[in-house]
Amino acid sequence: MKTFFLALLLVSTGFAESINLSKISLPKTSTAVFRYFGFKIYTSSIYKNVSVEAVKEWMKGSGAPVPIALSILYHLNFSASDFVKSGRELIKQNQTVEFDSIESSLSQFESYYSDIVKGDKYLLLFSPGEGISLLKNGKEMGRVNNDDFARAYLGIWLSEFSISESFTAQLLPNEAKNSPLS
Repeated sequence: MKTFFLALLLVSTGFAESINLSKISLPKTSTAVFRYFGFKIYTSSIYKNVSVEAVKEWMKGSGAPVPIALSILYHLNFSASDFVKSGRELIKQNQTVEFDSIESSLSQFESYYSDIVKGDKYLLLFSPGEGISLLKNGKEMGRVNNDDFARAYLGIWLSEFSISESFTAQLLPNEAKNSPLS
């Protein structure tokens, strides 16, 4: 099994300009802040070398899986159980996901969670056919090799059934003509 390779160390106060994932360079293409009732919850950056349309098609379940990295810097503390509860709820709301078919992969992934304190960073790395990895502050917590699960999980932030339509629109803005990575 190939291992993920993170070429750039991510500093705790910001986001790298690019990430190498399985020998593929993924440039940072956008950053967004998620707020809830005005409170800043986390800031995320997405890394990809494909078009926004390719990501959206994959999220709908009609396109091919695409390599993606999503970095999430937390501005508040959260328990591991908070991640389990909210993640399950959000995935179940995604009408393009057959929950029963990914539930065992989700349970495995949930075992990798740990409590988060302000300033911690989770990094999700997905490479088609190699799975999705969860890193906390640069340390790999675990990996699940299931492309359907990866689509469901990343859909929490990137699908039309995401946590926030406006947040997703910031991460995946409409592309300008002749801009393949917008």
